[in-house]
Amino acid sequence: MNVISLVGNLTSDPEMRMTADGKAITNLRIAVNRAFKKQGEDSADYFRVVCFGRKAEVCNEWLRKGKKISVVGSVKTGSYENAEGNRVLTFDIYANDIQFLSPRNENSQQQAVKPEVVDDNQGLQFPSGVDNTEDVPF
Repeated sequence: MNVISLVGNLTSDPEMRMTADGKAITNLRIAVNRAFKKQGEDSADYFRVVCFGRKAEVCNEWLRKGKKISVVGSVKTGSYENAEGNRVLTFDIYANDIQFLSPRNENSQQQAVKPEVVDDNQGLQFPSGVDNTEDVPF
């Protein structure tokens, strides 16, 4: 089974392009921190994530460099010959599911919401024929 799950931060803004038939493809680059330190320093692995269609459009619209995401997808390997004639191996993650883990606006601090005390029937609209909450079956 070819499944990979990663949590990391974008190292650059998304790059979106369109296919000839109008479908969106977006490339994301993410850094995933390793669980251990190398010579006392944090270390990371870097991955290119490819998403398609509506998922690609949403990622391009809402994600920016530094945002944290979770990706579940499959590994796609390939190769090409560069300008110097050397064979270059590629390693991409084709995203099946992407979750945005950073808050929408990381600069604003979230304030605790105090619970509001309300009367039982205040603001509730009941279907016709039901006079109060005593008649509601739940």
